[in-house]
Amino acid sequence: MGELNAEVPVISPKDRSLLADLKRKLDLNQPPLCPDFYQLLETSGCIADTPLVSCFENLLLDETSHILFCIQQQNQAGVGQIINLFDQYLACLARRVPAISADANQSRLALEALRRLAFFIMQAAVQTAPQPSANSIRSAHMDGDILQQDQFEAVCNQLLQVETRQDFAILAIQFDFGLLSAEAVQQIGTEMALRLSSLVREHDLIARISVRHWALCLKNVDFPTLAILAATKIKHKFEQPFVINQLNRVISPHIGIALSHGHVGDAASLLQAAHSASVMPITHADGYQIYDVELAAEVQRLDELSVLLKKALFENTLELYYQPKYSISQGKIVALEALLRWQLPQGFIPIPVIFSLIEREGLLDKFTVWLVQTALRQLSNFLLAGMDVKLSINILPENLLDKNFSDFLAGVLNLWKVPRGRLIIEITEGSLVEGVEETLSALKKIHDFGIKISMDDFGTGYSSLSYLSRLPIDELKIDQAFIRNMLSSPREAALVRTVIELGNNFDLDLVAEGVENEEVALRLAEMGCDVIQGYWISKPIPAKQLLDWFLQDEKQVWLRLPASI
Repeated sequence: MGELNAEVPVISPKDRSLLADLKRKLDLNQPPLCPDFYQLLETSGCIADTPLVSCFENLLLDETSHILFCIQQQNQAGVGQIINLFDQYLACLARRVPAISADANQSRLALEALRRLAFFIMQAAVQTAPQPSANSIRSAHMDGDILQQDQFEAVCNQLLQVETRQDFAILAIQFDFGLLSAEAVQQIGTEMALRLSSLVREHDLIARISVRHWALCLKNVDFPTLAILAATKIKHKFEQPFVINQLNRVISPHIGIALSHGHVGDAASLLQAAHSASVMPITHADGYQIYDVELAAEVQRLDELSVLLKKALFENTLELYYQPKYSISQGKIVALEALLRWQLPQGFIPIPVIFSLIEREGLLDKFTVWLVQTALRQLSNFLLAGMDVKLSINILPENLLDKNFSDFLAGVLNLWKVPRGRLIIEITEGSLVEGVEETLSALKKIHDFGIKISMDDFGTGYSSLSYLSRLPIDELKIDQAFIRNMLSSPREAALVRTVIELGNNFDLDLVAEGVENEEVALRLAEMGCDVIQGYWISKPIPAKQLLDWFLQDEKQVWLRLPASI
């Protein structure tokens, strides 16, 4: 029998206050819960004065230990019944909240606190509920019991038949393998099946749709809470690392949930609905997303954007905007950063959405070719016009694990006759999370070609200090989150000063991002950071506008190449 792990988030004092206030208001209205909930209790064999009902009512006073004790005393089926009742209880409370509070904002805050309470209980249930012994785990991990997609859909279609209809939930699981090679993924396939099998009941179904995509059918589920509980268990199970080539690797699952209750289509459309939820660009913070009508509209919008993105890559209608980097000591622009822009009639598409679509549609290789070719072609034009600048482009971690990437960069530089020292490759600290040794090797090869390396958003990750001495980098970029408040916050100012001193000690170039006024620029110069980037100099602008600015250069802020070059 498990015990509550310290990793389960505690209920905050603010939420405790909100929930206690809600309890006081409910107590003024009799019965404190909805009549239909008491009817449900009776049909479940419970009565209003049982300890379990008391547990529910006392939850609003943060008496969570009672319900956790009840969970610990149950078998798997009993835990499911408690969680199902708990789901009904929360739904009942949510209906009552607007009626007992005249303040719409307070109602909203109370409902948000209820949702956080629900997540707390489900996380706790995952860790405190009795776990099946090794002998009791079903044998679904055997190859014969892992269904193919057509077999999975056939069984689900039988459950949807009117005469024998059973409510169930489909969980579509998409695993994020990060930078793992195909060979490494093959090594863990059996263990992935074992982990999933250990979490499901004997009558549930598991299907392998592809190496990356799996599906579960949870029978007798007509409320989302049980499906969410299963998703939470899956997430918790896969937080345990896999051992691959003597290294620990964590495989993250993204889970979409679709309920058969109210579904009018077949099993294939229900599975597609769950899959659509699993690949949303912004999933639930806890790794799952429930499919609903609003989500369906968003999925349709993303499908349409995917078609347009493929067309934009084919027709070369994506754009690069350029933001200058300015040397305070020289009073000149010394470099540029290339930034992706995609404009449609309804406006610019957010960058996170673009990259989620690139990943979703497998367009990384095509996008990388477009990005590098476009950036270096335009840099060639800038140099021919007389600009004395370097150019930074941002690359993804996946690019660094492409064995041909450094040769590709060298080839494009030669094609557009751009000196290698003019190109700066920007990486983020996130690039070092997976495949550290492979990434370091790739960066060294790129650096050996004479290409500069910059670490972007320095200070926002976890690996900077441990790898800084090993990284072949030439430049640190101080994240704008630190720069924005440095004049008003001594703490932020101290952080900026520490990063500047660190960079100077390692003999690195320093660039401060997000500089929006002269006062910040001068303070940075006093601290020892000479190059700045931000709206005080210029917002990102298109290549033609940048060239026009350079050619006019009324304020003489551009470095110019000698006429002989």
